[in-house]
Amino acid sequence: IRGANDGLWDWDLSSNVAYYSPRFAELLGLEEHECAPSVDFFFQRIHPDEVKNLGAAVRSHLKEHVGFDVECRALTKSGEYRWFQLCGKALPNGGGIPTRMAGSLRDITERKQIEAELEMRVHLSILRAEIGTTMGLNLPTALQECAFILVTSLDLAFARIWTLDESCTLLELQAHAGIEAGIKGMESQ
Repeated sequence: IRGANDGLWDWDLSSNVAYYSPRFAELLGLEEHECAPSVDFFFQRIHPDEVKNLGAAVRSHLKEHVGFDVECRALTKSGEYRWFQLCGKALPNGGGIPTRMAGSLRDITERKQIEAELEMRVHLSILRAEIGTTMGLNLPTALQECAFILVTSLDLAFARIWTLDESCTLLELQAHAGIEAGIKGMESQ
């Protein structure tokens, strides 16, 4: 379909032969002739962390007739993983058995980047609020609490808070938290 942003795909379930539209190839940075006519061609481009979920979604759709709408990363010709939304529907034969599955591919990388940025902003706002709760404490206690908040909120192994001495020539450890907090002698290093 000209003018559409989505790429189209059509999979013959009995032969495992797949058709990919020119726009589908373009979304992956490929020429149409570079798309092998099999579903394996696309599955091999899926990020390793998401292959199982995609396979499970296809099986659920075919066996349990649940909707097929999946977000996953796929490798483009440039070597970059981009986010895509795959939507599709199984098409049954006269006996109700799925023989084909067809659908669309849409690049959602920009949306995923915006979502990640918004999530980070929310996380930082929560972090700022938690650190703000230390304002009424004396400085050493406040700094220790801040170190603990950094470790727990940012899922860090450890955190250290250093300040400059009065001559501004030497860093002094003021607070620390996390796995290395109990290691003796680390404060002087």
